[in-house]
Amino acid sequence: MSTHRRPKVLIAGAGIGGLVAGLSLLQRGIEVEIFEQASELRELGAGVQLSANGTRVLIALGLEQEMQAIACEPSGKEIRLFSTGRTWKLFDLGASSRAIYGAPYWMVHRGDFHRVLVDAFTVRAPGRLHLGSRCTGFDQDGDGIWLHLANGERRRGDVVVSADGVHSAIRRQIGGDTKPFFSGVAAWRGLVPTERLPPPLRRDVGTNWIGPGATSSPIRFAAASC
Repeated sequence: MSTHRRPKVLIAGAGIGGLVAGLSLLQRGIEVEIFEQASELRELGAGVQLSANGTRVLIALGLEQEMQAIACEPSGKEIRLFSTGRTWKLFDLGASSRAIYGAPYWMVHRGDFHRVLVDAFTVRAPGRLHLGSRCTGFDQDGDGIWLHLANGERRRGDVVVSADGVHSAIRRQIGGDTKPFFSGVAAWRGLVPTERLPPPLRRDVGTNWIGPGATSSPIRFAAASC
């Protein structure tokens, strides 16, 4: 790596991982470009729960105000038995999370969260987020590392970060062509407006419903509380 210029990192994938990595590197004065295969970034996914070890990073990146505008800070978390609704308390959140861990616990829609990250990166690195740019591999020479794109382009950097998912060509090139396999465990997430829930469930808590051989984690946003 040349000592006469700033290091440059190329990131494959503009999901949550790739964008947070990019923002973190920018904050440290490192040049970053992100390449995303999708031609447009759409609102995808459902609910995301962010504990203090993650929210602390977002706050350090200067995103606390933006995240608080879209997130719910629940007062607690619990588990419920699928057949009776019986409740067991897991742990306190809300003020307790801030007091114990120094950062909040947030529940947020993944699409809103992703938009905050996209907007922040676009402001801090204009023109450095490239859509419609599928990464197909890389090679190295004495001048650095070259990221290959599906359109035939090659982009030079000092480091390549693969954040482009389980089907990543870069991951296969580094770790071999090991095929992903289904573990037999699936998580289903969804969002339900609070007013459509039975009154006893209209509470600003995170709840895991458990049953024989399965769990589910619905996330609810209580407008009056959050």
